[in-house]
Amino acid sequence: MASEATNEKNWDWIGRYVAGIVVALVLATAIGSMELFAKTMISGKLSASQMVRFLGYGTALAASGCWASV
Repeated sequence: MASEATNEKNWDWIGRYVAGIVVALVLATAIGSMELFAKTMISGKLSASQMVRFLGYGTALAASGCWASV
């Protein structure tokens, strides 16, 4: 019985990490594809769209790295 509770708890935190990774990827893709972000330039060659995607994908990658290290 205690083993079942521990196993269920393990899947609970794994599900949270997976959900966070999916949300970061979806939001980065959705916001990064908006026309406003695509047209807004942060510096000479860097658009806001590229920055949003970089930060979103980086967040997903960092979360997956934290998940893999546990």
